[in-house]
Amino acid sequence: MSWDPATDWEQGKAEGSVPAAGDRPAWQEALAKAGGLPFGQWMELALYGRGGYYAESVRIGGRGGDFVTAASAPVFAVTLARWVEAAWRALDAPAQWQLVELGPGTGELAERLAVSLSQRLPPGVRVHNHLLEVSSALAEKQRQRLQGLPLSGIDFSWERPRMDVDTVLLGNEVLDALPVERLRRTSDGWEQAWVVWEHERLSWQWRPASAALRALADRWLPLPVGGVGELSLHVAPAMAEWARLGQRMLGVLFDYGSHQVEWAAGVRPQGTLRAFRQHRWVDPLAYPGLADITADVHWDYAQACAEAAGLAVRWRTQGVFLLAAGADKAVAELTGAGEEVQTGLGAIACGGQERCAHGYRAQEHTYGRVIRQFKQLVLPGGMGERFGALELAKGVAWTRLDACLTAK
Repeated sequence: MSWDPATDWEQGKAEGSVPAAGDRPAWQEALAKAGGLPFGQWMELALYGRGGYYAESVRIGGRGGDFVTAASAPVFAVTLARWVEAAWRALDAPAQWQLVELGPGTGELAERLAVSLSQRLPPGVRVHNHLLEVSSALAEKQRQRLQGLPLSGIDFSWERPRMDVDTVLLGNEVLDALPVERLRRTSDGWEQAWVVWEHERLSWQWRPASAALRALADRWLPLPVGGVGELSLHVAPAMAEWARLGQRMLGVLFDYGSHQVEWAAGVRPQGTLRAFRQHRWVDPLAYPGLADITADVHWDYAQACAEAAGLAVRWRTQGVFLLAAGADKAVAELTGAGEEVQTGLGAIACGGQERCAHGYRAQEHTYGRVIRQFKQLVLPGGMGERFGALELAKGVAWTRLDACLTAK
C-alpha cells in the first residue's frame, strides 16, 4: 500500500488530525532533499519530527484514539504503586527520592500512581515525580491533568531528573516506540530497508546494509534467507542515559516483544513492523504523521544493551511480574474485598467522593471491571504472556527488592 499525499494528508488536515501549517512535514522535506532515507531515519521523522505523529497528532484512548495501553487500567496503576513502594523501601526508604516516568502519555498512570503513593508513603517523604515526554502536545495534557492535584509530598516536573538522587524508573510501551531499522537476510548477506519517493508515492527499497548493521544482524537476528526482522539503534544510547539516573536505581520497562529463540524458530518470518490508526493495523507507509508506527522489542538485545550500560537486568512476562508485585492484592484494594484486604490497608471506600483513594472515578470501581482488567493484564491469553517486564537495577540487589515485595 502506498501513500497518496493529494488525498490522505489533505484529508487529515480537514479532519483536524494534523495542523494546517504551510510547512511540509520533516519526513517529506528530508525525502525531497535526499531522494531516499533508511527506514529508521524516516520512522524517526514520521513519529517525532515536524508534522510527526507524536509531535503533533498522537491520539491515545478508546473512542477517537489510535491505541490504548495498560496505563488506563486502575489494576495496573495500583499494582505498580505497590511495586514502587517496595522499590523505595529497597532503596532504604530515602526521605527524598525521584520517580521518573518515561513517555507518560495522557498522564493517567502518573495521576493514579501519585494518588496511590500519597496514601502509602509515611509523612515527611518527598517524591519528585519527573515526567519525560517528547511530545509537547502530550506534555500539555499531562500538566492540565496533574498540576493542582491536592497531594502532600509529591511534586511534578517536566525537567530533566537529577543524577544524584535515588531513583525509581517506569516505562510502559516506550521501547517499542524507538525507531527501528528493517533488515532482510539474502544469499549475499544483509539488506537494509529504505523509504523512497517514487511516482508521487512512498515505497520500499532494499539496499545493502551498512557494516554496523550487518554486524548487529549477524549477532541478533538468526533468520533464514528471505527472513525480515527489526533492530533499533536507539536502544543502547537510551539504556546508557537511563543508567546514569540516580546514585542507586530500580526500574521496570513494560512492552510487547520477541526473544532471539523466536526469531530463530521463524515465528515472525516477515518481521513485526506495523502501524496503528483508529485501532486498526495499517501499512507503516500509509499514513505518515497520522499513525503510530511500532515494532516488537528485541528483548535479548535490549537486555544486552542494559548490561553494557552497567545495569543489572532480569526479564519476566508481564503476568509473572504483576503477580509478584501483588496484582491480586491490588484487586482486593480496588474492590474492597473482605473486612481487611490482603495488604492490611482495609477496604477502600469511596464514600460518595468523585475521586477515590487510587485516583479513578467511582463508577469505574466495580468488581466485574476490575476482574476483567486483571485477566487482560495477567493471564496468558491476554497481555500477561505477550508483554514482558524488563527490570533494571543499579546499586541494589534483586534479593533486597524481592524481600520488600514479600513483606508487603
